[in-house]
Amino acid sequence: MLPEMRWLIESARHRAMTAANLAMVTLYWNIGRVITRDLQQNAKRGGYGERLLERLAAELAREYGSGYSISNLWDMRRFYVRLIPNSTASGCRIVEPGDSTATGCGIRTGKPSEKGGSHATNAV
Repeated sequence: MLPEMRWLIESARHRAMTAANLAMVTLYWNIGRVITRDLQQNAKRGGYGERLLERLAAELAREYGSGYSISNLWDMRRFYVRLIPNSTASGCRIVEPGDSTATGCGIRTGKPSEKGGSHATNAV
């Protein structure tokens, strides 16, 4: 009985850690997506990116802690750029809503799906 309970506890812990890790990867990818989109829309404004990230880092760090420094925000942007939609890096492919032929790695595009307004997600 004790070995089975240990197995149940360890299995639940592992699933919880996996879910938390996936949530953080998804968060960082989406933050990178939002930053990249804004930088592309304002590409003609000199120095815009540096000022934007300074402002975002200050606000986010004040509200959520030091994990949102300027360098971390740049890293999140780099992560998004390296794993952009339809990329095959690391065996993952970010899948757009309605792409029924694709496999993915579980990263949400952040765009509402056609079904009920939720976000599109694909599992491994």
